[in-house]
Amino acid sequence: MNPSEDTTSLLDWAFLRFRTAGLLEPQITRIHFGSQIPGCGSRSGWTRQTETGIEVAICLDDDRICRHDGASPLTTPSKFCTLHELAHGWLIEHASEEIRLAFLDHAGLDSWIAAEETSWHQRGVEYAAEVVAWGLMDKGLDLIRLETPDCRQLEARFAILTGITPLVSCPADE
Repeated sequence: MNPSEDTTSLLDWAFLRFRTAGLLEPQITRIHFGSQIPGCGSRSGWTRQTETGIEVAICLDDDRICRHDGASPLTTPSKFCTLHELAHGWLIEHASEEIRLAFLDHAGLDSWIAAEETSWHQRGVEYAAEVVAWGLMDKGLDLIRLETPDCRQLEARFAILTGITPLVSCPADE
């Protein structure tokens, strides 16, 4: 990776979220940035385990990572995407078979790693990365890609995966 100031800020922010939550940072061996990274296509990112470690691609160019208009510089989509991909790395290292099975049961899913024909939100590994990213965000988000589960369900699923409560909180009326 040849980091820009924007990508460095994004990674610093994302790794800080793991530390703030009390989670170990995922041990990523290589991080790529940019929409032209092989394997990106229409994806916003990918994570894979290789013989040498865990490799991540954030398929966003600098203009989608930060706003330079005086507002909060990091965009919400770039923060969530980065947390999602880092969550994959964290899950590879920390989600035991027992944790994965408990999560699948609670979420009503059939498998952790599913065939390509399985819809994205029905793949346990993708659902779990969304939940971890949601719990580490700096503001609450609706997880539309997961068909908007109840906030309390997300809290419970985050706790199953991580053993802690999320950094975001559900509204009192839920």
